Amino acid sequence: FGSLSIHGMCGGNSCRSFISGLWPCLFFLTVEALEAAACDSFLQVSLDLQSETKAPQPIESLEHFTRSTTRNVSTTSVLDVFDYCWNGSVTDAEVFYLHIGKTAGCSMLADLSKIVNRSNIWSAEVCLQESRRAHFEVTMTLLRRPSDHLLSWWYECTEDPALYLAGKGPGQAGYSMPATFSEWVHNWLVNWPTESYDVADWEKPNNCTNPIDPQSRQLTCVQLEHYVPRINATNAIAAMQSITHVGLLEAYQESLCLFAVGLRQFLPYFCNCEDAAAWSAFQATEEKHGHSEHKTIEDQPEEVRREVELLTSVDKLVYRAAVQRFIASMDELEASFGVRVLCESQRQTLLQRQ
Repeated sequence: FGSLSIHGMCGGNSCRSFISGLWPCLFFLTVEALEAAACDSFLQVSLDLQSETKAPQPIESLEHFTRSTTRNVSTTSVLDVFDYCWNGSVTDAEVFYLHIGKTAGCSMLADLSKIVNRSNIWSAEVCLQESRRAHFEVTMTLLRRPSDHLLSWWYECTEDPALYLAGKGPGQAGYSMPATFSEWVHNWLVNWPTESYDVADWEKPNNCTNPIDPQSRQLTCVQLEHYVPRINATNAIAAMQSITHVGLLEAYQESLCLFAVGLRQFLPYFCNCEDAAAWSAFQATEEKHGHSEHKTIEDQPEEVRREVELLTSVDKLVYRAAVQRFIASMDELEASFGVRVLCESQRQTLLQRQ
């Protein structure tokens, strides 16, 4: 490519937006000309992208990534989240983004849409096998440290505003979650299913997910409503390895950099971890789904942490393999661009906490 002007459109009602007005300003980056639209204003960013004969170069400015977007969904707006977090029937698209529950899928989808037009991404909380039902150029997902992932599910199932809309929130007749996180974990451990079963989303025990290796389940399931007693770790790791680009929630910014390179072969300016000013300028989208600030798994008693490890033993193996893959991907990216993206402290943290 030569010198290219990319327009981010903002403002007027005629702008195409995948979030139905949830953001006051939405920017799309594409290498194709955007359709004319009667917008109030636009930001023009001139990018000098590399040609096939040049080494990859980091871009210098993407101002819209420095605008903080934090949303905490209320019971009145919770349904609006569906406008941009999840698609309907599987259809052809450039990107299949596997939204694994409680891994910042909505946030990453919003940030990815600043690189690739939202209409080019199909995403939902489904089985990975759904990616075979249509044509996609790439598949992507984020994984999360399993113990933290399970604790996040606890907060989802005790604070999600959607529970109140269904009459199943705390204090309502339909609420059935155990009183504490430790009790929820222990109940599943001692009542581990011995046979496969099918259950609709609205009929799940305690109105919450099955906490037995939930990430591996989405990687290997055939139907989201079908649950098996045990998940084969080899199959789960192979499924993870089959995805084109795999990021880590614990390295969210680095993962977005990896995705940008994978999708458009450019490196945003905030990806240089050795440039403190540029790195800190990035403002990730934070879609909180109405949840409060969470305690960490380290705040739980050791006995509870041991039981969580037992419930997520396969997820832990998958995550460990994903960390190794992610670090290798970072090494390759850094060698191509000559920029340090995964600094040593972050690398060591990922290795120590996998």
